[in-house]
Amino acid sequence: MPVPRSRMHDTKLYDLLEVSPDATSAQIAKAYKVAAMKYHPDRNPDAPPETFKEISAAYDVLKDEHKKEIYDRYGLEGLKEGMGAGNSGASSLFDLIMGGSNRHNHHHGPAKGVSKVIPLKVSLETLYNGETKSVAFTHKLICKQCNGYYRKS
Repeated sequence: MPVPRSRMHDTKLYDLLEVSPDATSAQIAKAYKVAAMKYHPDRNPDAPPETFKEISAAYDVLKDEHKKEIYDRYGLEGLKEGMGAGNSGASSLFDLIMGGSNRHNHHHGPAKGVSKVIPLKVSLETLYNGETKSVAFTHKLICKQCNGYYRKS
């Protein structure tokens, strides 16, 4: 069901796909295919890669009825704030289109550990020959019972 223009906050995603806000799902899909072919880096190396990413992100929202409804009602800000459940990638979509960085890092599942840097002295000859070295170190593991959330399953 189309949202009245008076309630629509912005039309940037529709503009990227060159469709009107009351376009059907089929029209949106067709417009995406045309734009994707036009701006795909393999087909058009002169086009900025960000354009293709923005078009893909716009289609990701507009093809999903739930995300589309949130966008139509609240605009990109609504997607960023997570209006409704199940809007995976909406914040990154907002960041991609608006050129900002997401101040909330939403991760699914347990947090990953910090990378460990271990200095290792090797000779140039060892590097050149492609030799491998074994390194042993201790580290903490994520509890399999609570999956790192400190609660009983």
